[in-house]
Amino acid sequence: MMKYILIITPNGMLGGTERFIENFYKVMDKNKYRIDFLLYRKWDSKFLKKFQSDGCRFYFMPYYIKKPFEFIGEMYKFYKIHKEYEYIYCHANHALCMLYTFPIWCSKDKKIFFHSHNSTGNHKLLQRILSNIIKVRCNRLFACSLEAGKYMYGKNTDFVVIKNKIDIGRYAYNPVIRSALRRKYGITDELVIGHIGGFREQKNQQFILRILEALLNLKNNINIKVILIGDGIMRNKIQQEVSEKKMDSKVIFVDGVENVEEYYQMFDLFVLPSIYEGLPFVGIESQASGTYSMFSDVIDPKLAITPLANFFSLDSPEVWAKYIILHMDEFKNKKDYSDLLIKAGYGLDGLEKEYGNAWD
Repeated sequence: MMKYILIITPNGMLGGTERFIENFYKVMDKNKYRIDFLLYRKWDSKFLKKFQSDGCRFYFMPYYIKKPFEFIGEMYKFYKIHKEYEYIYCHANHALCMLYTFPIWCSKDKKIFFHSHNSTGNHKLLQRILSNIIKVRCNRLFACSLEAGKYMYGKNTDFVVIKNKIDIGRYAYNPVIRSALRRKYGITDELVIGHIGGFREQKNQQFILRILEALLNLKNNINIKVILIGDGIMRNKIQQEVSEKKMDSKVIFVDGVENVEEYYQMFDLFVLPSIYEGLPFVGIESQASGTYSMFSDVIDPKLAITPLANFFSLDSPEVWAKYIILHMDEFKNKKDYSDLLIKAGYGLDGLEKEYGNAWD
């Protein structure tokens, strides 16, 4: 008998959570499971097309903060009409996602699974309240890392860590793609510092600009480009700051792309100065591509899967800049550590098995 799964996620903006969902969908047996989606906030047509071509259905709900009364009415109406979903699978950065299941909290025939993708966040009071509801009501608790699980469910709660797995072979170094993309963006022998992430406070792109400022102050003739890939509400603000600081010739903005594995090829260094994170996909991807990577030290240290990963405090962009200057020549040599990533369990193999008998 076909089993119906409804995935609830904030948006389809081609971020780490969406990549996890894409991999989850890829390994699930479509003869056994029907998978549909409920989205709120913004969504990306590229994300939708990937699944709509397979016949997946998408439902769009009001954002609970902006339209609370409309949200309540629409959610009751949705679950009254759509009784076919036996499994509700929430993918979230915070516990507020649980609000999208409130009409079925008392329904015994609905199984709710919750998957934490972050290790800290805002809305502290609501987080604590809803975290208790999650622990009582949800049938299965998952997390992308130990820290993400502790943040969402507490230190004394049992949950299953399912690693952010990727198709490691897709990220293998390819000099042909590297040359083609660098030509496309007018890059010759510059050191390329890359970043992939939504433009929002968490990802801290402003700190990358401070690193660039420090680099230009420390070494006037430094031959460097910064590539920022992504979309989001803070992109215009970051672009304006780049213009105000007259760094337009040093910074390239690229819209969110589906073929991120190709863009890692053109990077010499990947930076992720996030204010908070779980265990980010981009950190695994950058290492799979053989790219040296600098992460903020608030990120889960388990991201150090290979020697390519290094962690730094957000206290001083100058420290980041000095490290870059010291290792510039080394960054241009890509390293293959795919064996370490596979050994650590970050390949796609076994993803479905990690859920155990969750769907039985």
